[in-house]
Amino acid sequence: MSEMPFNSEAERVVLACLLINPDIWPQLKLVPGDFHIDRNRIVCRAISRLQGKEIDANTVADALTDEELKDIGGVSYISQILTYCPEPTGTEERATEIEGLVMADLLREFRERRKLVKAAVNMARIAFDIETPLRQL
Repeated sequence: MSEMPFNSEAERVVLACLLINPDIWPQLKLVPGDFHIDRNRIVCRAISRLQGKEIDANTVADALTDEELKDIGGVSYISQILTYCPEPTGTEERATEIEGLVMADLLREFRERRKLVKAAVNMARIAFDIETPLRQL
């Protein structure tokens, strides 16, 4: 089977938008499970924990445990995420909001596709289990 469906660029763009304009968090309606890449999921979890507080690359790094920081590749990864910030087309804040919304929708779509793949794999596993009588499935 090929790799699970995801879009690494969309994941990084959404995180960049959140670091630049954290006020868009409620509109994006994200959960860490929307991110397929582990280190992006870890960063999203940290941003989620910081809601209602100041959010930037430094506060996100500080919110991570030493193990989480190691798992994402260090503070440099958070700085690298910022390079994925969209080019502003109007005001920077509005541009990050629009880009974040578009990419968050894409992440949710990929999350649903991953769920479908997992369900299909599970169904195939059950179908191939000839030890279990069919009527028990």
